[in-house]
Amino acid sequence: MGAWVPFSGVPGRLDDIVVKTTSEGTEIDREAILAVATETVGFTEAMTSNKKFNEATAKVSSLFLGGLPASQEVATLHTAAHRIVGDTLDGLRLDLDHFAVELRRSVDASDEADQLSEAELNRIAQIDPTHNADVRRGMSQNRNAPLPEVAPGAGA
Repeated sequence: MGAWVPFSGVPGRLDDIVVKTTSEGTEIDREAILAVATETVGFTEAMTSNKKFNEATAKVSSLFLGGLPASQEVATLHTAAHRIVGDTLDGLRLDLDHFAVELRRSVDASDEADQLSEAELNRIAQIDPTHNADVRRGMSQNRNAPLPEVAPGAGA
């Protein structure tokens, strides 16, 4: 089985495919939107079922780095980096799941109306696609590898 390529069946950007123009006017292309939602869910399911994703955190022993005095710090930073990446990817998965849910909600809402209103389009545009990833990365950074505080007046 070949590598899974996300959104391989969906051409162009999302905003290029969600609206179609017919002789009767402009309407959303609900099938294209639902295809993107389905592809998004497929991607997150593949991501979470991937053994490499689930075992992203690696503990590195300073002994593997030769046991030199600086090796403990390098090992600690390496482990922290793995945790930060893993937590950020988990946040990204949550963002993608949220994105798919919101796409489906938008399609459902549009089915009840004659046309998708400008307010609904603005709501879709307000979805923050990286909120959870950014929050989790920041929390993980502070927990696992906090940046040193710089004294006032110090630095460049």
